[in-house]
Amino acid sequence: MTVYSKIFFILFFLFSCYTDGQTVRAISTAEQEAEYQTNKMKKDLKLDKEQIAKVYKINLKYAKLRRISNTRTEAIKRIKMKNDEIFKILNKEQRKIFLKKKNLHKKIA
Repeated sequence: MTVYSKIFFILFFLFSCYTDGQTVRAISTAEQEAEYQTNKMKKDLKLDKEQIAKVYKINLKYAKLRRISNTRTEAIKRIKMKNDEIFKILNKEQRKIFLKKKNLHKKIA
């Protein structure tokens, strides 16, 4: 095996082992995706147990819907509907954090 062949093999191996977050999410199940999103929100928003259960249910619902159809128009609608559902179960302080993280501009009720 020549030096170039060895280098090519090593580089090929390294790049084939590398995966980014998009690839990992693309092969994960709806349940894994919902759990990941819920855990992130739990940490960021300091959700209580009741909120965690509701957020997980919402995240799972939309993770399953995303797998059925993923056109850009439908994705935008789904994201808006999901954000609206989650927004309703958050308290005022959590809503501020949620909007800041999502970069949304919505009046906080």
